[in-house]
This record gives sequence, structure tokens and C-alpha cells, in this order.
Amino acid sequence: MNSRMIIRALTVVASLLASIVVAPTHPSLAIAAEYAPEYYYNAGRRVPVERSQTRIAVLDRSSNKSASVEWIASDPSVAAVRVIGATGLAEITLAPDAVSKAGVTALEERLQKAQLAAMPVFFEPGVEADRSTLFVTDQILAQFSAGISAEEIQDVAAALGLTAGEPLAYAPNGYRFRLRSPSLDHNVVEAANALFESGLCRFSHPDFIAHRSPRFRPNDPSYADQWHLRNTGQGSGVEGADVDAEAAWDITQGSKDVIVAVADTGIDTAHPDLAVTIDGVPKIVAPRDVVHGDGDPAPKPGDANVSHGTAAAGVAIAAFNNGRETAGIAPMCRLMPIQLYAESTFTPNSTEADAFTWAADNGASVMSNSWGPDNDNTPLPDATRAAMEHATTNGRNGKGMVILFAAGNSNDDTDLDNYVSSEFVIGVSASTNFDVRAGYSRFGRAVSIAAPSSGGSLGITTTDLTGTGGYSTGNVTGAFGGTSSACPLAAGVAALVLSVNPELTWQEVKQVLEATADKIDLGNGNYNEDGVSIFYGHGRVNAFRAVELARDMLAGDNPRVTVATPAAPAGAGASFQLTWTATAEAEIVSQAVEYSADGGTLYTPIATLGGGDRSVVWSVPDDIGGSVRIRVTATDAESRVGSSTVTVSVWAMPSLATVKLKRTSSGRRTIVVDGLNFRTDAAVIFVGETALGALKYPKGRRNSDGTCTRIVSKDPAIDTLVPAGSSVQVTVRHATTGQISGALTLTR
Repeated sequence: MNSRMIIRALTVVASLLASIVVAPTHPSLAIAAEYAPEYYYNAGRRVPVERSQTRIAVLDRSSNKSASVEWIASDPSVAAVRVIGATGLAEITLAPDAVSKAGVTALEERLQKAQLAAMPVFFEPGVEADRSTLFVTDQILAQFSAGISAEEIQDVAAALGLTAGEPLAYAPNGYRFRLRSPSLDHNVVEAANALFESGLCRFSHPDFIAHRSPRFRPNDPSYADQWHLRNTGQGSGVEGADVDAEAAWDITQGSKDVIVAVADTGIDTAHPDLAVTIDGVPKIVAPRDVVHGDGDPAPKPGDANVSHGTAAAGVAIAAFNNGRETAGIAPMCRLMPIQLYAESTFTPNSTEADAFTWAADNGASVMSNSWGPDNDNTPLPDATRAAMEHATTNGRNGKGMVILFAAGNSNDDTDLDNYVSSEFVIGVSASTNFDVRAGYSRFGRAVSIAAPSSGGSLGITTTDLTGTGGYSTGNVTGAFGGTSSACPLAAGVAALVLSVNPELTWQEVKQVLEATADKIDLGNGNYNEDGVSIFYGHGRVNAFRAVELARDMLAGDNPRVTVATPAAPAGAGASFQLTWTATAEAEIVSQAVEYSADGGTLYTPIATLGGGDRSVVWSVPDDIGGSVRIRVTATDAESRVGSSTVTVSVWAMPSLATVKLKRTSSGRRTIVVDGLNFRTDAAVIFVGETALGALKYPKGRRNSDGTCTRIVSKDPAIDTLVPAGSSVQVTVRHATTGQISGALTLTR
């Protein structure tokens, strides 16, 4: 570094130091609000702190610290003294009449005469308590940029009244510094900030003394059996094959403002782990039985599978640390129990739609669905789809309710399930306590993440129907499982994510869960080049990493982008409009719209736009089909970037191979069209511009993806439309998208 740069850095330091030194003599902790906002630097960003008005700290460098503590305790301005471990630091709680400018100044003068240094006590904004307190001493940890010499470091340190100590073994060109004369007005927070703001450091912050404790562990009797939350090798399983719950709970245990809707069989609302209060409000909110249209979702005698819903609800949000029963992954969140099945597992489409609508309209943030159709390729009813779209569009004041679905337990492709494959859904597969796929778990492109469940040596321990009518003879079962358990576990993690960052859209929650999932079973997971597995999606959900990322996103100032899900299926060869919202602190200057044909992270440009556009018409390429991911990326004037993605179902372009005119044994004429990608729910044969009716899609020609390779029409109009000696043009079109196959000529 040249001398001119050092001089400029020293000038910055001198200016900052002057602003510290000329500050008035400590202006009284009782009016600490007069201080400019205080902060320190971490990861290059300012982290705010608050200064205590009732506590100060004293640093004693002498060898007889006990004598100093006795002397401090005898001072009339001191209400209490606490020694902070072996740090040489003592915390003073001020007597009420000492919390004044004159009182604090006089106390500091007495401490100085006793050769004791007084320093402020800081805490993280919010509640002032031990868990948020940040004590400072006279120590600073800093790492200088490569190329800054020891002599240059000494010059800058001397200008700030710092003495360089031992090097930091973990940080090249890093040192521990000591502030020579710390005081209430000239403390290490200000000195560390000045050092960082010199532009010479990679990092510089006080050596804070912060409260730490063992990882939180509930006292619920069955918690030791809940390996999916903390796996220590129970059942000879793999240690750590869990969702990292305890580390997540150190950040958040959930918020009463985040409500998890569980749509299932009846839910025992009187269960000891559900019938509780959270911060003074009932844990259960807006209960609903959509089967009977009332507010009592509790299971009744004669109901089908009376225990399933209670078990699923407990996995997600059972209260914990109450000395009772079990723990849920999001224990401080609230529950919206929705009974979707009662006397029978038959349910009208309207009941399904009612469940999603009730949840979204009554404040649910997340909805867990451990149910689905019994048969392959059952269409997602339009009413249900519309309700899902309503929930993800209007829920959470426009941010969208997060919808999760169990992938299913039939060990086949999720492409066969139009619920899990919906663009509004996060599909959840199951892993075991051995950290591998549960053999029953469905797989495929619709799997977003996996979550621990049964299938190894252990099932899931969770709440059970109270009494003897459930899975067990008590209030707890250890035999729950399937993707029915994986789904509410992942839903509870989504609730934790929203507890730390309620501003996230539902798409952003999905991205957080995917981005922070743990890649498991690397040898057999079949992860593609984008890190996506057909068995685990993006991996096993990790609650700690998810809430950590969500919290960091809250503090960021990058552009926020939300892509709207198209109102109807896209079709190859067709066009439809993509729309989105984009906001930022600085002006948005450019936007990029891209697609990924394989649903992964290899993107192809659709359009490059200026800062003011919020929509584009996309002509879908003829050669793609299936699950396609759309990404919109916005860049602001400060070169900050934000993006959002949405997954859409693209119907592959139909193509014709042959067209034949045949006659049935009864003499009726039929048209038989062979080809590819004829959708059994939307393909129509056209003769010229006339659509034929009486269509059949032969069973032997049907595919698992909802398409067929043959369509037959027995429309009586064929004789009129194809008169003898004529040639006509035959096409196949999709009724929804308007896609048109290549035309063939039929001659009679």
C-alpha cells in the first residue's frame, strides 16, 4: 500500500476519532436516546445495538479483583454487582438515584481514581436481557486486507489509541488490539468502527462477551424419542439425520402470528399439546369442519381414520417445554385445524376448495396437506386449483399462503399426482432415520424437498388422539409416518421461516427451503448437475439453515421480485403473458426474464427489459414440455440483484403421425389419429375448422403423464365433413392452450 493511501486512511481515522473525542462528557444514561444510533460492523454491514440506561461495566486489570468488587459494591450509586466469569469484567446495576448525568459522571470519576475503567453495556435491539446483552472490554478483533504491512497497521492503530497484540491464527493479517484508555465515551465499539471505516480492514469488531447456553432441548417426556428433531443415533440410525431443530430453536421457536393450517381427518383440539395458549392467546385459531360446515373439527365416533389429523398437527406445531407429551418443530406457532374427512374419505371437490379458501381467508400462513387422490392421473379439479390460486395470490395480504403436499406413499412418480405436481405446491418426500429415501416415498420432478419420516428402524413420535381410540393407548404414538408425517414437518419449518421473516412471498419461502436443504444419500440420490434429486428434490429440509437465511434476507436491501403464477397451463407453441412485481430502495434499471426447460438452474433468455416493465408475452418453444421454471431477475442502480422463480406446467407440442378414415362393423365412419402428446383432457380433432365430438382415447395408448398416442372420433358429422372423393385437412388442437399440431391430409 502506498504512502498516499495510508495518509488518506489516517485522515479518515483522525476525523472519526475527533468525532469521538469531542463528544460531551457522558450525558447520563437516563437520556441515552440523545446518542446517535450505535452499531458495529459484521459481514460488512452495520449491526445496530442499544446502550443500557441502567447498567455499566467495569474492567479490572488488577490481580485482586475480589477486593475491587467489594469496593464497588459499597459505593452508594451501585445497587448490585455481578462478576462476568473470568473476564475481569463486573456488571454494575445503578441505584435509581444514580441514573442521572451528575450521578454517572461522579461514579465514573471514583472508578477512575481506583484505576478501574468504566464502559457502557450494550444489548441487541428489543428486550434488554441476558440473552441479548453484549458486554465490551478493551479488546478488538480485526483482520486487515492483504498487502497492509505491520508498520502501516501500527500507524493506524496508534492514531486510534490501540495497541496491537497477538496475531489471529484463523485470520491472516489479523490481530487482537487493546484500547489503551477505554471509558464510557471512548469505547471499543467506536474504535472498532473507526478502524473498519478506514477502509483497510476485512473486518473489525469488539471482542464481545455475549450470553451463550447449551442448545435448547425441551423437557417433554417423549422428546428423546423424536429423532426427526434431534437424531443421536436412536434405533441404530445415522446421527444428525434430522432437521437440525435445536439450532433453529436458538433463533426462533415460532411466532403466534404465524398460523399453520392442517387439513386432514378430525383433529383432537383438546389434546394437552394443542389446547394451550401462546403469549396469552389460544394456540388453536379458526377451527373448521368443512365437511359439515361448522367450527368443530374434532374427530367423532365413526369417523374414518380418527387419529391421522391429530398426529400430523403435532408434528408441525405441538407445544413444547411444558413437561407434557411431545414437541412440534414450530411449537410457538398457532394451529388452524381443518377437518377435510369425517365419516368417509370421499369428499366433494367443493370441500377441498373450501379448505384452501378457509385457511387463506382466515389468516393461515402455511397449509399442510397429507392427503391426495387414490388413482394415478386424477385431474386436479378446477375448483380446487382455483382455490389454491386464490390462496397463493390473496393469502397473507398478497404474499401468498404456503401450500405443502405429501408426495405420496406409492413408490412411483409424482407426475402421476396432479395435486403434488401443481405449480402452487411444495411437494415433500420422505427420508428415514438412516438418511436415505423411505422405500414407499413417491419421487419425481414435483418433489421440492424431503423430510424425515418412517421407513427405517423407527417411526415418528407425535401427538395421538387422547385416550385409547388412537394409534396407541395413550396421548402419544411412536408409529406415525409416511409422507403424511414428512409434510407437516416441512410445513412447520416453513412456519419458522415466516416467523423470522414474515415479508417473504410464498415463492420465496419455497426458494429458502430448497436453497438450504441438505444433500443426503449422495451415492444413490441421482442428483443432477443442478443439485436436484428425483428422490429428495433439493435435499432434506434443514430448519436451522432455513431460518438463518430468512433472517438474513430480512436485513437485506436487494430488489424484491415476485412472479405471478400463470392463470392457465402453458403450451409449447403457444403464447401467454408473464407478469411480476419488482420493488427496490434504489431505482430498478434492468430486468431479465429466463426459463429453464428442465426445471433446474440452467436458464435460457426470454427477454431483457428496462426498469419499468412488469410483464412480457412468451412464445413457448415447440420443443419443450413438462415442468418449466421461469425466473425474473431485477438489478437496481446500486448493482444489487434480486430474483424470483415460479414453476409452470408446459404441455408438450402435439404432433401427428398418421390419420385414417375407418368404418366400424355397424357401418359408422370413424377418424383415427396417431401421434404424440395428445392430452386426454384437452385434445380435440379438427376437420378443417370444425371440431369433432364423440372422442375416445384408447386405454392401451394412454401414457402416465396424461397424454395419449391415439384419438378416435365417431362423430356422425364425419360423413358430411369428409364427402366421397374429397381431401380435407386434419389437425389436433389443445382446447385450453390453442396449440395446433402439424396438419395431415385425409382423402376419401
